[in-house]
Amino acid sequence: QEIKQAEAAIAASETANFEMFDRSRPRTLAVASRKARDVAFRKRLLTLYGQRCTVTGKSIVTPTGLLNLDAAHIIPIESAGTDDPRNGLLLSKDLHWAFDQGLFYVGEDRKIQIPPLVKRTADNDRLAAICGQQLRIPSIPTLAPDKGALKWHMDHVASKWA
Repeated sequence: QEIKQAEAAIAASETANFEMFDRSRPRTLAVASRKARDVAFRKRLLTLYGQRCTVTGKSIVTPTGLLNLDAAHIIPIESAGTDDPRNGLLLSKDLHWAFDQGLFYVGEDRKIQIPPLVKRTADNDRLAAICGQQLRIPSIPTLAPDKGALKWHMDHVASKWA
């Protein structure tokens, strides 16, 4: 039931103006409520991106259908980010971690950028390989990652490595 409610809330957000922050969300969430919202958010991004990473266009699938893809919030929930799909990227698990650490960001042209300090760090050849790549567009282009949210991530997360 909670997943259905979360799916309905996400669907309603898609037809409204994009809001980068959700100030109405309680600061303390019940585990079940958070889990339902996470499941609904991931499910929506999986559909929008055809079960492929927003950056690489690839995925890995187990024989039972499990995918190595995470629904990443551009503006994190901890910073009052919303579950609107325009605040999301469908990323492989390692790229999700790298994005959350600010090891890459998405520029205004929707291309992957690597902060200077990260570029100069040894063993980041996997990140260098995605530098300059264009983000994939979702099946509903109006639900592409919001440029304001992407700028927030660049300014508040990736900037520490500038």
